[in-house]
Amino acid sequence: MKIENEQDVLTPRSSSKNAAVRPLDKLFEQISRKRVDLIGHSSQMRFDWSDDMKRFTFNLSNTDASKPQFEFPTNRHFNKKMYGKLAKGLSTLSDHLVSTDQTPLLTQIVNEQFERDSRKFLVRSQQNEAGLFIARAFCGDTYKPIDDDLILETMLPVIEEHDTEYVILGGRCTMERTYFNIVTKNPVVVMPTANGDREVHLGTSISNSGTGDGKFKNCFFACDSYCLNGLRFGEKAHMEFSQVHRGSKISQEYGQLQADSFRKAELASLRTLIADATRAALDPKKHAEFAEILKQSHQSQVTGDPIEVVKRIGAENKFSDIETKVAEMAMQNEEPNLYGVQAAVTRMAQEVDSFSRRVELEELAGKLITLPTVKRDSLLATEATELVS
Repeated sequence: MKIENEQDVLTPRSSSKNAAVRPLDKLFEQISRKRVDLIGHSSQMRFDWSDDMKRFTFNLSNTDASKPQFEFPTNRHFNKKMYGKLAKGLSTLSDHLVSTDQTPLLTQIVNEQFERDSRKFLVRSQQNEAGLFIARAFCGDTYKPIDDDLILETMLPVIEEHDTEYVILGGRCTMERTYFNIVTKNPVVVMPTANGDREVHLGTSISNSGTGDGKFKNCFFACDSYCLNGLRFGEKAHMEFSQVHRGSKISQEYGQLQADSFRKAELASLRTLIADATRAALDPKKHAEFAEILKQSHQSQVTGDPIEVVKRIGAENKFSDIETKVAEMAMQNEEPNLYGVQAAVTRMAQEVDSFSRRVELEELAGKLITLPTVKRDSLLATEATELVS
């Protein structure tokens, strides 16, 4: 990869596209780890501290709360979600009690809330790398699980329908959220630039949460192999499909959630929607359409000051000071056109600590590329005096 003229503040572009390709079996292993989903009323639940494990545990029992039928250690994400659902302000209070070593008082308060509450909750657990089941999600009884393995199992046969070879590129898989991209192995778009050809791979980007942290989303994705910058076209007009994790109430009253409680008809319908969205994202006609959009962005020249253009984008989209500064520095290495502007934004996105923030910035890049003509021309003509306050 070319890294000449790279400022020290930006991490080197040391990863080639091949290095970023993730083995399918490794990804599938991560997202297919065994799960146990429990349903129960709050009065059947208990929150405790384990001195042996040095962590909190969640217990469920329909007889005696002190003799749990199900017991899992919890993670921080589970705890925060549980506090938030049980009582306003409990999450803030928990931080204070934990920091001052008052865990017995915290578990007492939580268990009192469980006893007062009359609602039914879904608790999701999954094996970690060590094989230990961890309680990872505390959800209401209308939460509809859309799990990562269902998504991938539905997408793979559709991908195999195509002669074009695809690879899984980048992404991240944790107990809370999953992101991954499926793109063409070979470039679909080649754009000549002053620094050589820029090859762009097209495909689809998947984001999902099995813990109540967001909806399942499938959108069109483009990857610039020069620097692994990604653009997400997260708008319905540009092939975006999303589904919230909400459905009919779970009828089961207690215990390990049974298969028929997952609303098989709803899941069958969801599989069809995922398959259709995947076909749309991999459609050669759609690729040709986006190739033209990308080429047009490369032809759309900045008529004002490129750095001021980036500053305006930062001001209008609430970039932090450091995000704006890094994007400005990245712009100095890009060509003064709309494609170069979005590349500066996505180049900056690679430096942020939060992967979800990176996704937001990549979606912003997709919006920049597809701006209506009037807005696009106004943006590219930005001078210092036109900065938004």
